[in-house]
Amino acid sequence: MKKIGLLLVLFVLLTASLAVAETSEKNSKSVRRAGNGNLKMWEMHGHDPAHTGSSTSPVPDYSKYDPHANDLITEVQLQGEGYEFVESSVIVSDDEIFVQSNKYLYAFDSQANLLWYVPTKQGAFRSPAYSDARVIHIDHDYVYCRDATSGNLLWKFNDEGKARFGGTSSVMISGWKVWVSSETAYHKATIYALDLYTGVVHSYLELPDFLDPRGYSQRVKFAQTPTISAEMVYWTLEMEGGDFGALIAIDEQTGSQVEWSYSTELSESFFFNTPTVIGNQLFVTVMGSPSYLLELDRNTGEELWRAYLSGEREQFYNSNPVIYDGKVIVPSTDWTDSHIYGFDRTDGSLEWRIDLPGEAIWSSASVGDGVAIIGTGSSDMLAFSPEDGSILWKHTIACWNGIFSTPSLAEGRVYVGGEDDNIYILDPMDKTILEADVDITPRTLNVKGKGKFVTVTVEIPGYNPEEIMVETLLLQGNIRAEEGTEKIGDRDGDGIPDLTVKFDRRELAEILTPGYIMQLKVTGYLTNGMRFEGVDTVRVIG
Repeated sequence: MKKIGLLLVLFVLLTASLAVAETSEKNSKSVRRAGNGNLKMWEMHGHDPAHTGSSTSPVPDYSKYDPHANDLITEVQLQGEGYEFVESSVIVSDDEIFVQSNKYLYAFDSQANLLWYVPTKQGAFRSPAYSDARVIHIDHDYVYCRDATSGNLLWKFNDEGKARFGGTSSVMISGWKVWVSSETAYHKATIYALDLYTGVVHSYLELPDFLDPRGYSQRVKFAQTPTISAEMVYWTLEMEGGDFGALIAIDEQTGSQVEWSYSTELSESFFFNTPTVIGNQLFVTVMGSPSYLLELDRNTGEELWRAYLSGEREQFYNSNPVIYDGKVIVPSTDWTDSHIYGFDRTDGSLEWRIDLPGEAIWSSASVGDGVAIIGTGSSDMLAFSPEDGSILWKHTIACWNGIFSTPSLAEGRVYVGGEDDNIYILDPMDKTILEADVDITPRTLNVKGKGKFVTVTVEIPGYNPEEIMVETLLLQGNIRAEEGTEKIGDRDGDGIPDLTVKFDRRELAEILTPGYIMQLKVTGYLTNGMRFEGVDTVRVIG
């Protein structure tokens, strides 16, 4: 494998005046588990811009239950005309659920009641994304930005009719930029960074031709869903010849400066696969004969190792790597049998393998609090341990046609799309909310004060504070506990151990109203998946 040579093509830095949006349409002693992001939300494909595919949200334990008999699976029927299927991830915000089928974009409230839906054109299958009360989605003709609550169009973009979207790339949002790519159509395949609020082009890059290992020029057909981390944006590229692929890293700030590039050998491509980044490591799956998992240095593109699949016909079909607890988890299929692999993150050695004879897997796994979950072609949801690959439970949730959608995890629920006019929501086994004793200091909060923290003590009768998942603690629904501030003791002196943590005082002050006595709520989860909440009263001045 070698670094590719670019043809003599100059990358021209272009200004944001290329195009504007159209707006005419309206329609330890503490338990800190591995995981990323907000427990309540799954805002884009792969959970976050780095495609970690992991969340602090627990996965329901169905090992001793029949989820259908116990009414633990909510079947949400899509309302559009004709046959619909869902291959995108279900996007979960604080208050809404979004999903794109082959025909429509839907918005539901948190109880799965339909809010609105709009048609999409020509069977766009990729995932939408959510940020700041906006949902961004694509079809073949446009990139659309809609108000998350009403569905009203805020802007749309298609580069004056020259771009063609929707076939391969899901929407990714990082900060105030929306990243999308267009396919080869009326001009070369192009990468765009759009303003989240206006749709104006911040930057774009027309992808150049590449030299394959034989020295022949190949044109880029399309770019896959990007991965964004530490001011770099990584794109896997497929060529029009289909027997050769490439990966490029571009500078996030300029959107057009290529930092490095890397190519596959002949008869290999990155079809349907997106990188995952953690620290300085970048992992990506390569489809070929045989297929393999590849680690690159994310700063330089240097190949560090590759791990081959055992079978010649095995493929990573739409399977992006997930990193959890030192392992890289990735499924494969040969259309007759499937496997799920756990490779060591440091050297690519095989740690474990799950064999699924007679099964097909067409999506990626997602990982919650110590549990991985994935859908299968037999319409099963399969939960397994990312530590050793042991199967925890397996249940059929859909009637027919299988699960192509990668699961989304939020607040103890699993969301997944089906190939049968439905999406499915798997609820926790025990929906009881434990009552926690919460003490918040200071008792009087001055919104203009200069203090840095608010201190919160949590005590749950009958439970050890070591069972509290610190990273799931939320104050007033969205303020997270400051990492490293947790301490187990007996702060109130009642002889019962409690947990003390700190929250950012300035962040809390922004949502308080001076002159009132207010109840502040603290919520979280225990390691067994049970949810708890408690309130305390403070006086707000300033």
